[in-house]
Amino acid sequence: PYGLNPLRVNPDPHFGGVRKAIQNFIRTLDAASTTPLGVKQEAVLGNVLVDVYREFEFDIDDPASWVANGAQARLVGGHTANRLYLAVPFEDKEEAKALGARWDGTKRLWWCHTENYAGELTRWKPAYRQREYPCLRDVLEYAERVHLERFLGTDQKAIFALKVLNKTAKSYQNKLRAAASLARLSNGEFDVESREALEGARKEACEAFERYANSVQTGHELESLIKYDSPDVLKSTLNRLQNLQRTGIFKDAAPPFDPGCPVWRYQLRALSQEEKKLFVLFKLQEIFYQALQRGEGADTVEIVVLDELAVYCTAGDADEGDGIIGTICR
Repeated sequence: PYGLNPLRVNPDPHFGGVRKAIQNFIRTLDAASTTPLGVKQEAVLGNVLVDVYREFEFDIDDPASWVANGAQARLVGGHTANRLYLAVPFEDKEEAKALGARWDGTKRLWWCHTENYAGELTRWKPAYRQREYPCLRDVLEYAERVHLERFLGTDQKAIFALKVLNKTAKSYQNKLRAAASLARLSNGEFDVESREALEGARKEACEAFERYANSVQTGHELESLIKYDSPDVLKSTLNRLQNLQRTGIFKDAAPPFDPGCPVWRYQLRALSQEEKKLFVLFKLQEIFYQALQRGEGADTVEIVVLDELAVYCTAGDADEGDGIIGTICR
């Protein structure tokens, strides 16, 4: 049940922040993996992480939002998701379902689209939860939702129709130029069939974009469409996140070590080489940034002992590199 959460944000305005957390997460994934992320995958993963932090009310540009104060509560849903989660008691579930609410098995909450929160549904208040940092499970859930919504939704139908229109127009223009050069005319009218195909494609594109415009609800649709424009890249990034989740090392509950015990031992023998490397590099990142936040001191606070050091070293640990092991040693 225990693991580590590499998405915790160091709230220090100089050494931490959401942007630093995202950079460290992606860089450590690349350092530990035998198949680093491609440039497009890195961009998509970075965008997903920014969106998830925003849903959890951690603003990349606002240091005041970087502290996860357990005394504060956050609204579940909203922002880029057109969902409002509701505090529906178990005994009211059938009534909520009859009124159009839907069940989210991951969050274990009922929800409705924000614009549908009216009438009888308002008898249930919006759901709030303790403010906390997102974990990998939250990132995976968001990426899966984006994949379904972006590439099964109206926006992608509009883009597909636009691609068909452009392809048809290009073909039509090529035929026009070829006919003009050969002076081929048919009863004074050129290629009626091709022109009708072009007009049909134009009509389809207009109707698709009208449906897309009518579906806009959150105001983030165009931004998301631009950020997640490739289904293949988004799918491959989603696959990487699913593989990470399956390792079982990323959990939001930390091991219950005794603070009074001078030695904390992590048993990693059950993990594969890549999983060990991921765990160790992320843990070293956490220790290092906590030390930076404490500042200089007269006493040695932590000593890390790594068995089989070569397993965990990366190319970035060489002189002047930015690998975490080399950085700590220097």
